[in-house]
Amino acid sequence: MWVAVSAWCPWRPPQPVRESPLSTERKPIDLASLRPELRFDHVIGAELLYEREGFSELASELMSRLAPEGRLTIVDAHRVDTKPFYRALAELGARR
Repeated sequence: MWVAVSAWCPWRPPQPVRESPLSTERKPIDLASLRPELRFDHVIGAELLYEREGFSELASELMSRLAPEGRLTIVDAHRVDTKPFYRALAELGARR
């Protein structure tokens, strides 16, 4: 699964982007290629919820990447019925 993300990498200093010192680096990453033990304090996902058949797998992968007490923020335009995704998150222990 490929996801476009903006990420700050703790093992590498931030790289400034031309004309804006506040911009973050953006690059596609394969979540499955990350070290299994790597966890994040805050995961932000946008433009992810289109393929209903993958909602459970996506919810599981996102939750597995959170540090204890980590925060998951999903930006959802509700272009498709996303209730099953949020049910999957709730089944994995996510709370509002």
